[in-house]
Amino acid sequence: MTFLLTNGPQELTGALLIGGVIGIFIGVVFLTASSASEGIQRVLVGLLLGVLLMGGYQALTLGPEIGRGLRSIDPNFTDPAGQGGTLLFDAFILIIEAGLAGALLMVVSLAPFRALMGALAGLIIGTISGILIWFGLDLLDLVVPNVIFGALSLGLVLYFFELLPFGTG
Repeated sequence: MTFLLTNGPQELTGALLIGGVIGIFIGVVFLTASSASEGIQRVLVGLLLGVLLMGGYQALTLGPEIGRGLRSIDPNFTDPAGQGGTLLFDAFILIIEAGLAGALLMVVSLAPFRALMGALAGLIIGTISGILIWFGLDLLDLVVPNVIFGALSLGLVLYFFELLPFGTG
């Protein structure tokens, strides 16, 4: 979680990495989901399966720790998360990530070749978007957190995917 709040990429390689990962994810979802709209039930099953499996695992591993009386919020608000709150927050993030991973795996299983094409197109578009955002921020002499840089890259990737003719049929 601290990665998202640290300062954005100071070097071009960091911008390429963030833009490329966002582009791959959006490319797979955009191109595959547009060609396999009848498989939305399978995607929901993948999402629920990921959430249930990781939720069960987290319940088994965190149950004894939370049962020992770890506090979740410090009454003086000097440590807002506390020891138990940090464990619960990390478990919650892992559950969300497992659900998204399950949904993404089911999207890929619907049309693997289209998913591969989407990943390659997304990688190219994402790296170009990351470079454009990085140069723009460097030109303005701004430093933003990684989450803001990722959001800007995501917006540019979605804009480019909307302009391009592939993916609609």
